Amino acid sequence: MRRDQVNKSFDRQLLVEGFDDWTFFDQLAKHLAYRGKFGIVECVGWTQIEDELKNIISDTDYFRTLKHIAIVRDADRDTNAFSSVKRALGNANREVSKRKNEEGESQPIHEYPIPSQHLLMVEGSPSVSVMILPGIDDQGALENYVIKAIKSDKLWNCVEDYFNCLPTVGLSIAQNRRAKSEIGVFISGKVVDPDEATSRDSRRKLLSDIYRLKWWKDNKLWDDENFSDASKFLKQLVEDIPFDDQP
Repeated sequence: MRRDQVNKSFDRQLLVEGFDDWTFFDQLAKHLAYRGKFGIVECVGWTQIEDELKNIISDTDYFRTLKHIAIVRDADRDTNAFSSVKRALGNANREVSKRKNEEGESQPIHEYPIPSQHLLMVEGSPSVSVMILPGIDDQGALENYVIKAIKSDKLWNCVEDYFNCLPTVGLSIAQNRRAKSEIGVFISGKVVDPDEATSRDSRRKLLSDIYRLKWWKDNKLWDDENFSDASKFLKQLVEDIPFDDQP
């Protein structure tokens, strides 16, 4: 099934913005032995997540089978990203209510509960949880979240030296592209070291490739404490264990 379609054989769904997010959570789910226990939908941008929420709630039969919907969106430069997710859930509820009223029903027959806090599940039918990357008070995206875990590596000093050099030769740095570019430079350094890379690693260039690097596996990066929120978020989705109740 295509990544941008809802696999309705699952009663738990994770909605993400793009391919990089899809890959991150798919690989983390594999590490946690959760792969195959929920669907992941690549919505190709934030606005498409809202559209997908409307599509899902409009399918009454399927909606009634759902146990949990989890939503991940990038903060980007928007510190109100969480509020925008709440609005999207409300918009989806209002749309289905409007449709039911037009069909002669005075009340909606179902709706999304709307969480009051980032990461914390609000129980309902389905339960709903939201994660903002790289964090509720941060700007950026998935790349910034991954950087938190890898910047302790000694190679990161070289990455910073590279970007500090660019302005000295007259090159400007677009801040909305910097994190993704930093990841690319970091990977380029890792794949040339024969002690840390396989021959297959030489073809790795993108954020979606980093989890397949020998270096990533050797250093057990999925267990890094900086990824604990994402791991707990998936455990909440799969096992209905509230985020704050997890060790």
